[in-house]
Amino acid sequence: MAATSSISSSLSLNAKPNKPSKPFRFLRNHFLKPSSSSFSPLPASLSSSSSSSSLPHRVSSSRNSNHPLALLADNDDYDEKPREECGVVGIYGDSEASRLCYLALHALQHRGQEGAGIVTVSKDKVLQTITGVGLVSEVFNESKLDQLPGDIAIGHVRYSTAGSSMLKNVQPFVAGYRFGSVGVAHNGNLVNYTKLRADLEENGSIFNTSSDTEVVLHLIAISKARPFFMRIIDACEKLKGAYSMVFVTEDK
Repeated sequence: MAATSSISSSLSLNAKPNKPSKPFRFLRNHFLKPSSSSFSPLPASLSSSSSSSSLPHRVSSSRNSNHPLALLADNDDYDEKPREECGVVGIYGDSEASRLCYLALHALQHRGQEGAGIVTVSKDKVLQTITGVGLVSEVFNESKLDQLPGDIAIGHVRYSTAGSSMLKNVQPFVAGYRFGSVGVAHNGNLVNYTKLRADLEENGSIFNTSSDTEVVLHLIAISKARPFFMRIIDACEKLKGAYSMVFVTEDK
């Protein structure tokens, strides 16, 4: 769990679509062939001719130091302790956003193995989402990633801190409002979740999941702040606990 409260949003990023940032270029160079842009989910050292269902349901805490994605992690902080507290990622300004998001979630797999999901924004500004129960490689394949076009993506791997392990609790969550749509992926624990939910339900909010993340979407709905992104800030200011979140809207 994050040590301090923070909000990460693509609203604050200034990356340009034709100039991916350094980590994105690193991922692209290792996993996307420049000539064909064909997708290789895993490096040869981890690939197998068998189906992804043959992968273990528990991820070993040992690290393959030769794995290219290991270079993106802080090796000085690595130890053998369990690190299963959810993982979130946001990609902005790359035409292969969903694939880069997949790779980033694979690197974060040790933070949660109960479920995974990705939300992207299409060219016509529609939020598209695919979620599933299980490991990242069990939820996503080439065909599903093809259904998630766009240069903006957020993703999540789930470890339950509140709510049961049902498909409807797998993030990212997407909500549509009269003023637009928003997707959110959350890592952390909201200690005032029970009170917030009780207050919202008393005032007519209807919850569809048992996840504490859903309260954020309801707080956005009732916020009177303007413009849209200020609703997100207003909602998060009501939260107590340690958390990190990534948001995506129809254009940011």
